[in-house]
Amino acid sequence: MLSTRMENALNEQINLELQSAYAYLGMSLDMGHAGFAGAAAWLRLQYEEELSHAFRIIRHVQDRMGRVHLDSLDAPGDGYDQPLDAFRAALEHEKRVTEAIKNLLAIARDEDDTACENLLAWFVDEQVEEEATATAVIARLELAGSNSAAVLLVDSELASRSSG
Repeated sequence: MLSTRMENALNEQINLELQSAYAYLGMSLDMGHAGFAGAAAWLRLQYEEELSHAFRIIRHVQDRMGRVHLDSLDAPGDGYDQPLDAFRAALEHEKRVTEAIKNLLAIARDEDDTACENLLAWFVDEQVEEEATATAVIARLELAGSNSAAVLLVDSELASRSSG
């Protein structure tokens, strides 16, 4: 069984993952509206991935006889007109999620909850990948600069992302 402290912390993370999904959905819609189909597709897949993260934690809580509590979601930011702006916001968001995972891991260790530590080990690796991927996209977009043809080339490459 989960301790009350761990259950509450995991519920906060579930809601953060759902908020992340909502943020990525908003970014995807903005990119689609701005004509960046590749970035829109990439961000839509990221939305789906964040939902899967939330459900991974939900299953863990339920498997350990905990209760999931959903909170209201804040409206996602909008007004992203360029992929670089959206991916910079995505990176900052991922950094917040990374910090939350680190805090969860500290609680799991404090509670001597090895099952939760095992779950969180996967998330630690995932966050390294998330930040590295966003950083790489930002670097390519910064290299493209104001060259619209280069930005469209990066956008086209973003469309090649596959789910999973």
